[in-house]
Amino acid sequence: MNKIQSISHKMQILFETLLILAPVATIAYWTFYEFFAQVGINWFSYEFYHQTITVNYKSKILAMIVTFIPTSVIMYGIIRLKKLFFNYSNNLFFTHENVVIYRQLGKALFALVIADILIIPLLSFALSYQNPVGSRFISVAIGSSEIITLIIGFIVMTVSYVMNEAYKLELEAQHTV
Repeated sequence: MNKIQSISHKMQILFETLLILAPVATIAYWTFYEFFAQVGINWFSYEFYHQTITVNYKSKILAMIVTFIPTSVIMYGIIRLKKLFFNYSNNLFFTHENVVIYRQLGKALFALVIADILIIPLLSFALSYQNPVGSRFISVAIGSSEIITLIIGFIVMTVSYVMNEAYKLELEAQHTV
């Protein structure tokens, strides 16, 4: 097994593990929300960071469902990365399928930006809708992480176009006598 195959196989194992851990971490976070909030692991912006919000079970379940929006986008990206490294482990580099995977990864990053923008108002609603009037809140936030993810999405899309050109060159080389 050459070095690329070996590394690609290890990456497949990593992505398989992450695919399992992503939903487990989401469920664990909302199941043990109070503990995570006390140790400083919090979904909210800085104004709510130091406040431990008491959350009833209905709100936790709703928040868990909302949190699965970005989690599912991340899981989709992990599935595509796993397939990409499967192809690499089989010495398939400049293929049309890999071009499609790169495009799907770029689109997944764009979808993640949208999911990240939507999750904060949806979560703030989910966690405060049962509060008395005057204690409900909706928070909206766009931060540097969304901008960075958007830039990385554009980079991945550009790589997909480069990979497409490499694929065309490889096809041309195969048909040249």
